[in-house]
Amino acid sequence: MRRFLASNVFLIGVLMIVIGYLMTYLTFDIVINDKVYQHYLSENDKKYNEYKDLYIDLSEFQDELDQFEDSTVKSAYDLETFYYDSLFVLIPLLGVSLGFSGVFLVFILYHKKLHKIRFPDILKTSLFSFIIFHLPDVVSAIYFLVFKREYGLNDIDKLEDHFYVNKLFSETNTPGWLWEILSETGFHYVLFPIFVAVLLKIMYKQFSLKLLTAYSYLTYLIVFIFYNTIFWNLFDLIKK
Repeated sequence: MRRFLASNVFLIGVLMIVIGYLMTYLTFDIVINDKVYQHYLSENDKKYNEYKDLYIDLSEFQDELDQFEDSTVKSAYDLETFYYDSLFVLIPLLGVSLGFSGVFLVFILYHKKLHKIRFPDILKTSLFSFIIFHLPDVVSAIYFLVFKREYGLNDIDKLEDHFYVNKLFSETNTPGWLWEILSETGFHYVLFPIFVAVLLKIMYKQFSLKLLTAYSYLTYLIVFIFYNTIFWNLFDLIKK
């Protein structure tokens, strides 16, 4: 592992991008295959046909309704699909890795010992640690491709729901803004900082794992707060 971490940061980045595309393909082409997606569209088409004659305004769901009306699955992989896959893979990977590495560097700049850690090494460990975020995809693929062959999109959603922190809270007793954050925060997310700390410990044996872990979690907390507040507000402004 130490030899791997000693390799070029760009090679590690390329490896993680490749893994990201493989996970995207595994999730959206193998697990959520044409058969599963076609069944999902057919079921929603039936629901739409049941309610479309009622006096309900469905205009805000027009795009989705149009999709149900023409429930054909486009299997060909084109430039548009590649574009969206690229956004799905690159933005989270680069955003988390660069953001985490930058904040971590700021925190250790004036530490009497940890300031010796090089930024490329922090970036390498955070890039490689991003593999933690693919854990639900791997578990989902193993479960549905090996143990449960007959399944639908709802089954996939129910399984993935078990990975999120909101399972420990009651929606009625939780503020709306906090519930949204908890609904998007997975239990596996808490593994990212400790994984970074362990990898840094492998590279810098002279430093305490406890100290590295403390700084790693402090950094991750700052990035997490920024991501769930300022980042999404800026994103909403850009969309407008």
